[in-house]
Parts: sequence; C-alpha cells; structure tokens
Amino acid sequence: MSKGLPLISVSELGSNELKNADFIEAAYQFAVSTPSHVFTDILADAFNDYNYILVISRDMFDKDLASTVIQFVRKNNTILDVNKPLTILPGLQHPSYGFDTIFLINCEVHGLFKGDNMDVYLRTIQAIPAYHCEFNSNDDIELVRYVRSRFVSTLDWKRSPAPRVWFKFNNKITNSIGKKMGITSIDHALQEVLRIAEYKTGWAEFKNYLDEHIRLDYEGNSYLISIPARQPISLPEDEITSWITSYLIDGLEQVLST
Repeated sequence: MSKGLPLISVSELGSNELKNADFIEAAYQFAVSTPSHVFTDILADAFNDYNYILVISRDMFDKDLASTVIQFVRKNNTILDVNKPLTILPGLQHPSYGFDTIFLINCEVHGLFKGDNMDVYLRTIQAIPAYHCEFNSNDDIELVRYVRSRFVSTLDWKRSPAPRVWFKFNNKITNSIGKKMGITSIDHALQEVLRIAEYKTGWAEFKNYLDEHIRLDYEGNSYLISIPARQPISLPEDEITSWITSYLIDGLEQVLST
C-alpha cells in the first residue's frame, strides 16, 4: 500500500486469504466465511496519511460499487474522524444501486481488528453504502450498534431503505401503550397505525431521521396528523401508509410539497 501506511500481514487481519485488490489501487481484499455467510472485505488506503477505509459486503460482492465507495471517500478524506462514532457523507451515486449516502463509522462502532492489530483497529473507518434516512449524525455509539443489529442490514447491498423510526403509540383495544419513544421498524409502526383505523381509536407519535415530530389521531373516518407550528392535516385511510413512508424516507418538507 502507498502513502506511508504500513504493510499488513495475513495474521494481523485474521485472514488466510489476504491479497491485493485487483480493481482499485492501494487496497487489500480478503474473505471471511462462517457456516451461514461469506463476507468480502476491502481495506484501502484513505490517501490522507493516516486512515484505512474498510468496505464489507455479505454474500455478494460488486467491485464497481466497492470502488465507487472507496474513491468517493478518498475524495472527501478530510472529513474522516476517528473520534466520531458516525459521520454522514451524502452524495453517493451509482447507476445500479439506490444508495445516496455513505455512513462512516469509527473503530468503537465496528470493533474490527482490535484483537489482531491495534494500530489498524484505531485507524480504520468503515464505509457503508446507505440511504440517507437510516441514521442521524447525532446517534451515539450504542444506538448505531443497536440499529445495525436490529433494523438496518448494513452489509446487505441489495437491501431497500430501512428508515430511522422513533415511535410510540396507544392502542386502546389491546391496551398497548408506549410511554416513551423507542426505535422500531417501519413495518411495525405502520401496522400499529393501521390498527388505529381498524379500532377507530388510539394515537401514534413519530420522529424521523431529521427528528421531525408528528402525531396521528383518528377522527371520523380519517387520520388527523398534527405537526408542530403547522395546521393539522386530515388524510383518508387509503393514503396514510404512503404518506408516513414518504415522511420517514424523504422528510416533512418533501411530503408536504407533493
């Protein structure tokens, strides 16, 4: 590798198949296999005289996407910060994928190479092709770890957007009450929203990836959406799923302008 970063031995990465990547300069490629999955790892020089960029995919690998991610991070390598759990780099584009963002996570979040090479562990920033709606730059280490383990399959390059959903609700029929907001999946949140119409009672509150807050109540045969500093919006039952999905993925301003 170039730019003064030290060469890494096979044992220091815990892999017995370390090789130079043949599709991009100054990068190693290796595979890690488990009984259930095969992970392809690319460890590349960030060209800033300090950091490594780590790109990982599970069960499929696309050299072109990996190259696009690494080159985009290299062009923006001044934002790499080993002290920040999560840095968001917008603007990713690839003709075959919908990813529009790269999430950059530090060693405290990814935890890789710690037992093999402490220097590599501390320098390495994992670059994750992603959708802008999946995280917030203020998310702390524990939240990023939790969301990755439960809701956003960050190693799956075929995934659809998994928007960040903070949610609480009151289902008066089943006596299910969320006393405080918690992170959940879009599928679970929409299921509870539809139950409000089914039972003609209850409410739900959301925060999206921009921390924009809304509340849903049911009145008559429609949903009443309350938005801070705005007039409430009334929506029929057959429009609520698409409206909430757009709000979670695109944000309030976008959904209100359509």
